[in-house]
Amino acid sequence: MYEHLVIKEQGRLVEVHLNRPQVRHALSRALMREITAVARALSERTDIDVVILTGDMRCFSAGADLNDA
Repeated sequence: MYEHLVIKEQGRLVEVHLNRPQVRHALSRALMREITAVARALSERTDIDVVILTGDMRCFSAGADLNDA
């Protein structure tokens, strides 16, 4: 469903994993749109208590994607 995110649900917990490892999860415009869409969708759900936004073991995110034009 999402190009740059992987969503995992376990009970009342949702993990949102950034999925751009080739650029250390740099925040492109497309990734930010996906994060915003997921946040809006999850905020409307009453069956979730915890949402975790994460990268991977190397890093969370390198920050803004300076190559994103």
